[in-house]
Amino acid sequence: MPDAESLANLLAAHGFQVLRLRKPRIREMHDFEVLYQGRHLAYIRVFEGRPPYYRGWVEVYGVDWGLARTRGLERALLQALASVMEPGETLFIEYVGDRETERELEKGTPPEATRLGRLLLSHGFAGLEDMYYPEGFMEGGPKLRARYTGATRPRPRGSGNGY
Repeated sequence: MPDAESLANLLAAHGFQVLRLRKPRIREMHDFEVLYQGRHLAYIRVFEGRPPYYRGWVEVYGVDWGLARTRGLERALLQALASVMEPGETLFIEYVGDRETERELEKGTPPEATRLGRLLLSHGFAGLEDMYYPEGFMEGGPKLRARYTGATRPRPRGSGNGY
């Protein structure tokens, strides 16, 4: 299960500042704001799960993609997330503001072939789905859903998504 404390420590080790937000009512849930050099990077919600009934999951939202795409920050963030997740757990990552991924999905590109999808695949995530519910953002913004596989082997260029 994703361990919120371990995630906060890993993010800090990567040079991020981690602010704990107000504790949600669900005891296994934790909310953070992640900053880089004092600037907002993203919000993260961690659900640690309730074994054996519910698997843990992580949601990343409110991402400043302009900042995230500089200095390898999005890679460092995904590396930290993958380090605390177990195979089979789910990551939800909002892509609002990632114009390249938004354009690719609008054109009908499969999620795993988008810029963000390829990045997720390279960090051990698979089974990508575009989760866009145009019902007024009650479920949050458009996001990619990915399952962590634990496999982060490099894929040769031109090999597609590795399936």
